[in-house]
Amino acid sequence: MKKLFIVIATSTALYASPAAARGTYLRIAPSETQPSRMEEGRRHTDDIGAAAVVRFVAPRPANRKRAAFAIFVLNKSDRGIDVGPEIVTATLDDGTPVKILTHADMMREQRRREWWQNFGQAMSAMSAANSGYRSGTATYSGYGHGSIGTTPYHSSTMGTVTYQGYDPAAQAAAMAENRRRANDLALSQAAARAGIDSFLQTTTVDPGQVYGGLIAFDIPKSARGSKVVPVTFTVAAGGEIHRFRGTFEPE
Repeated sequence: MKKLFIVIATSTALYASPAAARGTYLRIAPSETQPSRMEEGRRHTDDIGAAAVVRFVAPRPANRKRAAFAIFVLNKSDRGIDVGPEIVTATLDDGTPVKILTHADMMREQRRREWWQNFGQAMSAMSAANSGYRSGTATYSGYGHGSIGTTPYHSSTMGTVTYQGYDPAAQAAAMAENRRRANDLALSQAAARAGIDSFLQTTTVDPGQVYGGLIAFDIPKSARGSKVVPVTFTVAAGGEIHRFRGTFEPE
């Protein structure tokens, strides 16, 4: 049987840094028949079947609601095996499902985020376009006295005036700042989409080949507390069911 030698590039958007706040840790508990080893702080666990070998790589602790693990599949059969997020399911022992996210799921979320970001940018652009214009109101009052011939008089006046003006330099500065922010936003959105593209998308693995990658999942609310919560991840590959038992634990 071929050995799996795997280098994993993780997404910094889904893993907590060492200095981050305490979070939730997914600890995989290999069975007696599942070879396992630690590599760079992550447990690599293999489940060996007749048609496929599935490797499950646990994530680092996550201080957010979302984390990511990795799977890799060695195809030992004589036909192709489709490998992607769709072949993975997970449930807590009380039956609560763990949401496994596909590439389409994450792209849909990203498009929704971009809509609101672009809406805010459009509002900012409108404000910048009008930033050179100034207008307002002012009140005035006055008092006078004197005489006409031998007849004295006293008078007072009051009222409101409106004013407006235009400062081209202020508008130019605001427009330049808005263009910079728009460019930064476009770069940020492109980077977010590129990050999503780095996650596993369904691919057919030919006989004798290995393929896999990162899969994102949402940590159930009931598993983000201070107690240990058992969970089972199931990978359906090559007509076989590969199970990985573990627990969500506070870091």
